[in-house]
Amino acid sequence: MQSYPEARPIWRRLVNRDEADRRTPTAIDLDAQNGLMRIVWADGHESLYELPALRRSCPCAGCSGEMGRPGTVDESTVFTQRQTTLADVQQLNRFGLQFIWADGHDDGLFSYALLRTLCPCDACTARRIGR
Repeated sequence: MQSYPEARPIWRRLVNRDEADRRTPTAIDLDAQNGLMRIVWADGHESLYELPALRRSCPCAGCSGEMGRPGTVDESTVFTQRQTTLADVQQLNRFGLQFIWADGHDDGLFSYALLRTLCPCDACTARRIGR
């Protein structure tokens, strides 16, 4: 392999420790009976998600759409109890979580970065609105 000492990177994303801590969970708790999931992040932040909101935010192509095609889920979608009940949660190494819903839907892979972005707390909501 030939070396190019004068070459410079044209794209590089440096991840500082603060950003990595924002996307690294230290605890994940599921309260299926009350339809809640709690994630505590390495930076100390705590996110409490309602399961119906997570189902509405499913990132799969069928739910959220792709390539200009709309998905099947939007703000007006009414879910059944089975569609918002988790049958299982699979951890995808350091990437994120895969939710397996009681209706069989399991296509959405929720990265930890996405989950942190979806945090419904007042501070995170204000940050999203302020952008």
